[in-house]
Amino acid sequence: MSYLIDIIGSTAIAAAIIFIVLEFNKNVNDVTAEVLLSNISNNEALTSADVIEYDLYKIGYGVTNNAITRADSNYLSFLSDFDNDGSVDSVSYIVGTTSQRLNTANPYDKPLYRKVNNGSRTLLIPVVDCRFSYLDSIGTILSYASLASQAVRNRIKVVNVNLRTESAEPVNNVYQGIDWARTIRPKNL
Repeated sequence: MSYLIDIIGSTAIAAAIIFIVLEFNKNVNDVTAEVLLSNISNNEALTSADVIEYDLYKIGYGVTNNAITRADSNYLSFLSDFDNDGSVDSVSYIVGTTSQRLNTANPYDKPLYRKVNNGSRTLLIPVVDCRFSYLDSIGTILSYASLASQAVRNRIKVVNVNLRTESAEPVNNVYQGIDWARTIRPKNL
């Protein structure tokens, strides 16, 4: 009879150890997936942020007036001579909608497009949120309604960009995300 109790006890202890090892393995896999997806999101966001930052610092370069042609919370269009060839280029940043989202599991993804001149839109990155805001020379926030006027757009001296991206796939129903915010003061405005 004591042998039977020993076997049952051994089996219970072995099952508990196996369960602990399996749970540990699952946790390691989850953490690895989180780190991987977070790194992918970070790299994509930072690469896109570099492009955005480079472009926005060039607003108005080689342009005599009306450098910003459209400005609102999710659309920015401006003029600049990017390649210093004497011809002015038009650059637009357009935030799409969730109905335009890519084939990702994240229901909040929407595309951030970059368009140069009359070319087609190029997907820069899927974003969860991207907002532009604008300030004048004394730091007053310009309302989006007032930016319909070219005279008000000509007062823009600072562009704030707030960007949030998340991973395309969740880990334990959580999307790994990164927030990027930048205040840009183009020299040519």
